[in-house]
Amino acid sequence: MVEAIPDAQLFAYYTGGGRSSYHPKIMLKVILYKERSMNVVW
Repeated sequence: MVEAIPDAQLFAYYTGGGRSSYHPKIMLKVILYKERSMNVVW
């Protein structure tokens, strides 16, 4: 799902600068995983 998003869309609002960062796809995967794991009913 995340891999289907073109990199150009993820980098469109990134101005650069600062410290080196994680790739936007990795960060999106982490956010989606967190949201999914918070909604699981045990």
